[in-house]
Amino acid sequence: MSTQGYVAGTCKELRRMGLSRFTPGDTNYTRGRDRDNDGIACE
Repeated sequence: MSTQGYVAGTCKELRRMGLSRFTPGDTNYTRGRDRDNDGIACE
Protein backbone atom coordinates (compact mmCIF):
# COMPACT_ATOMS: atom_id res chain seq x y z
CA MET A 1 0.00 0.00 0.00
CA SER A 2 1.46 3.35 -0.98
CA THR A 3 1.10 6.52 1.01
CA GLN A 4 1.63 10.18 0.13
CA GLY A 5 4.51 10.76 2.55
CA TYR A 6 6.91 9.01 4.85
CA VAL A 7 5.36 7.58 8.00
CA ALA A 8 7.76 7.02 10.90
CA GLY A 9 7.46 3.95 13.07
CA THR A 10 8.12 0.26 13.18
CA CYS A 11 6.49 -2.17 10.79
CA LYS A 12 4.30 -3.37 13.64
CA GLU A 13 3.08 0.19 14.22
CA LEU A 14 2.53 0.78 10.51
CA ARG A 15 0.53 -2.44 10.13
CA ARG A 16 -1.72 -1.28 12.99
CA MET A 17 -2.40 1.83 10.88
CA GLY A 18 -3.27 -0.35 7.89
CA LEU A 19 0.02 0.32 6.10
CA SER A 20 2.16 -2.54 4.80
CA ARG A 21 3.95 -4.16 1.85
CA PHE A 22 6.18 -1.31 0.70
CA THR A 23 8.34 -1.84 -2.37
CA PRO A 24 11.46 0.01 -3.54
CA GLY A 25 10.44 3.41 -4.83
CA ASP A 26 7.69 3.75 -2.23
CA THR A 27 8.37 6.56 0.22
CA ASN A 28 7.98 4.17 3.16
CA TYR A 29 10.30 1.47 1.84
CA THR A 30 13.61 1.26 3.67
CA ARG A 31 16.17 -1.52 3.76
CA GLY A 32 15.74 -1.61 7.53
CA ARG A 33 12.06 -2.41 7.11
CA ASP A 34 12.83 -5.14 4.56
CA ARG A 35 14.36 -7.61 6.99
CA ASP A 36 14.45 -10.58 4.60
CA ASN A 37 15.74 -8.50 1.65
CA ASP A 38 13.04 -9.68 -0.74
CA GLY A 39 12.07 -6.20 -1.96
CA ILE A 40 8.93 -5.99 0.17
CA ALA A 41 9.05 -4.15 3.49
CA CYS A 42 6.61 -4.57 6.37
CA GLU A 43 4.98 -7.67 4.96
